[in-house]
Amino acid sequence: MRICLVNPEFPPSLWDFAHCRDLDGSRYPYYSLALPTLAGLTPPEHEVVIMDENIAPLDFDGEYDLVGISGYHIQMDRVFEVARLFRQ
Repeated sequence: MRICLVNPEFPPSLWDFAHCRDLDGSRYPYYSLALPTLAGLTPPEHEVVIMDENIAPLDFDGEYDLVGISGYHIQMDRVFEVARLFRQ
């Protein structure tokens, strides 16, 4: 089984740290550990792809058997949009 785990982009807010990223040059300073933890707990016979939209654009054209989307309440609108785009 091919599994895709997604962290959607944060909207402009306190939580996206857009106003202080230039201090250290990072694209997004606080990577969510939820997705790597799930990937690590997935049995090895399954292929897991992790995508974080805060780091790079999402690839909606991939072939996946299962897509898991994680996010905070502030990401809710984008979570539903990403789910809709993967369903297409």
